[in-house]
Amino acid sequence: NKREAKAWFETEFPVRFADLHNAQALGAWLYANITEDEGGRAVWRFQAEGVRAAVVAGRTVERWDAIERLRVPTLLVRGELSKDLPRSVYEKMQQMNPVIEGVELSGVGHWVHSEKFDEFVQVVELFLDRARQQSENR
Repeated sequence: NKREAKAWFETEFPVRFADLHNAQALGAWLYANITEDEGGRAVWRFQAEGVRAAVVAGRTVERWDAIERLRVPTLLVRGELSKDLPRSVYEKMQQMNPVIEGVELSGVGHWVHSEKFDEFVQVVELFLDRARQQSENR
């Protein structure tokens, strides 16, 4: 049930997945995305097969043409330790299109918004302020 799942994510998950950067934050996110079924069992809140299919599709189809077509200021935030967005891909995206502004936060993995929330918000606010100023100057 959800109560047992909460206990597992708070105690067991960080131990079993200690090699993941910020396993505690990931466990909290995973827990937030479960619910109970009619029988009181903890289940994934969203359609699990659809989520798996989307992840597989997202990693098997190249989308460089979409990167090239971007025409609006775009912020690309990467965690220095991210295994999901390698630095080489992050750099290539920026080189391909001048509207992409990249910011890399040190000491964090893929869950930048969770691991360094305040810094993430600051980076986004600065980007939006610059975009707003550029828009007003046109």
